[in-house]
Amino acid sequence: MRVASICALPFHRWVLQSTVNAFLQQGHEVRHFVHHPAHPQDFLQHTDHRSFFADVRDFKPDLVLAADYPYDLLRNNCGAPVLATRHGIIHKGNGYAPEQDQADFIVTWSDWDHRNLDRYGITSPTRIQAGCPWFPHLDVPPAHRRSARERQAHRHGIPVHTPTILYAPSHNLHSYDVVFRASQNLPPGVHVIVRPHPVTLWRNPELPAKLDTLPNVHVQVDPAHIGPFTALLAADLLISDYSSIPYFALLVPHASLPIITLPPRTFPFPDSPEATHNPQLGHEVFDHHSLLQAIDEAIDDDPMLPFRLGLRHTIFQPALHQHEQDPPFRIASHFQSPKPHALSTPTPF
Repeated sequence: MRVASICALPFHRWVLQSTVNAFLQQGHEVRHFVHHPAHPQDFLQHTDHRSFFADVRDFKPDLVLAADYPYDLLRNNCGAPVLATRHGIIHKGNGYAPEQDQADFIVTWSDWDHRNLDRYGITSPTRIQAGCPWFPHLDVPPAHRRSARERQAHRHGIPVHTPTILYAPSHNLHSYDVVFRASQNLPPGVHVIVRPHPVTLWRNPELPAKLDTLPNVHVQVDPAHIGPFTALLAADLLISDYSSIPYFALLVPHASLPIITLPPRTFPFPDSPEATHNPQLGHEVFDHHSLLQAIDEAIDDDPMLPFRLGLRHTIFQPALHQHEQDPPFRIASHFQSPKPHALSTPTPF
């Protein structure tokens, strides 16, 4: 079977890579196609992409693999059904993510995903409950976490046992101001590693140079095929916002990574699962004073651990009990035979 892997944003490369590897290991032919529009949301506006789709059609795929892309646009122009892995938790289309019911197949992590799909009235894609594709990268033995910590310390030139805070936001610049005002008053020896969202870097290429001027703040910009896994495994505390990164952090063994969330001034998607569940992930703070207090509490006694353990079980329950096959393998196995039926012929617009 021929699988076309479509990267519409640079970081989709790491989002899709585990599933791509599983298709390759099962003997399928996979080809990457990279389409980075001029602006992160251009690919949702149906601008002219004729040459890009011509290259995909020449490959004659039996299946198109994508994280977030207007799935009906892919199907109609590639002549093959679309498998959506998503790059975070289930969303209704919101201008940043497409409508999930446009896909032909959608990967789900657990019954929790199914309840969210039902809540949004999304019934049309075939649901493949395989578990989270990134589960194998984060649910790892203690030795892997120690190794990750050593690599991070070496990369940023800090002592291995130094308390380290990972700040991994979405493209919400408001939270940057809160975190960096707080960083000026952290206890001596505490370091902050900033992993900016790729879209933030796209819009604000000057940001890393500004951040590097702050004491004990280190910027981490990874290549597109590198996910946030090492950064999460190496951290003592995670600060984020309405990103899906806090949900991935639940996969760190025993949900042992404390989490602080910083909502934006106006929550962009008030009906989203993040708006509902982020307060259960950890401390929710709104200014640098409450952030400093939350950091002290999270590091000292981590009172939110029971809530994180509960969410870990709810959101990722199948993956926690299916160690005989990892999620990417289960995704690829769904398509072993026969070939998925192409729902339409190419109709370039």
